Amino acid sequence: MPLTDAEVKNTKLGSVPRDLADGGGLYVAASRANSFRRKYRFDPKEKLLTVGRYPEVSLSEARERCDAA
Repeated sequence: MPLTDAEVKNTKLGSVPRDLADGGGLYVAASRANSFRRKYRFDPKEKLLTVGRYPEVSLSEARERCDAA
């Protein structure tokens, strides 16, 4: 189920790492100052792409950046 802007806005930074998945490898890393990140594989290795931080980058803009990458 895709994330909504309200879910991202209400995510609090905490001592317990918590990731909110959006789909297609995009997720919000609450342990990393609410960063939008995308998981992908290159050859056999898993890689991470940081798209931006919320609220400087909106959820829709993060989705567009992931599609462009």
